[in-house]
Amino acid sequence: MKKTLIPIISLLLIAGCSSTRSHSKSDVPKWYLDPPREKAIFYGVGDALRPQLNLSKKIATSRARDELARQISTQVRSKISDYQKASGMGMDSEATEFNEYTSGNVINTCLAYSMIEKTEVKDGRVFVLVSYDVKSAKKAAKEAMREAAKRNEAYRSELEARDAFQRLDEAIDKLEGTTGVAPGE
Repeated sequence: MKKTLIPIISLLLIAGCSSTRSHSKSDVPKWYLDPPREKAIFYGVGDALRPQLNLSKKIATSRARDELARQISTQVRSKISDYQKASGMGMDSEATEFNEYTSGNVINTCLAYSMIEKTEVKDGRVFVLVSYDVKSAKKAAKEAMREAAKRNEAYRSELEARDAFQRLDEAIDKLEGTTGVAPGE
């Protein structure tokens, strides 16, 4: 009996003295759990806990920008893909390359020009909120589409013949700001 009881008590003591603690809602900024929602702005949040505060800030900012880029890229790819399918252009290799090149350039622009809105430190963990203007995202997407078309003369001719740039521009104009949080969360 003693042989069984001693290991059980030891495990309970070790578990009780563990330094890992769970985070409660009061441990994080309100805007981290519920980022702003505006149709004119994309928002992304990130956090990091590293020994050096500067490194934590860089990583948290990078994570927030990655979240932002995923949101914008998803919308841009969706708008272009929907147009390509609806217009009968399909998703052949040229269309896929056009879509990938466009969304990649939009991501690069977004990452370069996003703004840090808020930074907060709690218990050594850095929380960052970044934003990117929807108008800028639309402009970057339109420029990237034209640049992608220049790379492939035949595909550009097809787009021009179908008056696709105007329709793609109209599709891109429907972009709306989002956060990485699902509505109602």
